[in-house]
Amino acid sequence: MLSKLREKKRLWKRALFGSFAATSVMFTFCACYGMPREYVELEKLEGTVIDVETGDPVPGVQVLSRGLGIDAITDNAGCFVDSTDRIMDMWQPADFAVRDIDGVENGVYEDTDTSIHAADLLSPLRLQVKPKHDD
Repeated sequence: MLSKLREKKRLWKRALFGSFAATSVMFTFCACYGMPREYVELEKLEGTVIDVETGDPVPGVQVLSRGLGIDAITDNAGCFVDSTDRIMDMWQPADFAVRDIDGVENGVYEDTDTSIHAADLLSPLRLQVKPKHDD
């Protein structure tokens, strides 16, 4: 009976030491080489451009992202869709520019630049533009 308890205690110590050893190897690896990167595969990018003051959708504006190869124009509902075949680092930002290319027809909006993390690109974007005011 006593030998069984000693054997059980020895196995518990061995398991505990093994788990500490594995954990220390993992921490050493992360300290030397960093955490493994996570990547996002983008097949399609979609979103809406809205007026920041009224909340209304803005048709006829151009949405650009040179890093992603995006060049789309919003439809009458202010929506844009562009297909892309990119794999991005999840924690790196993507730069977007919104340009009013039909200013006279729908009002004149300020050019807007923004950065969005790749993780946020998996859901539909909501980009905002401000109208230019003549003061």
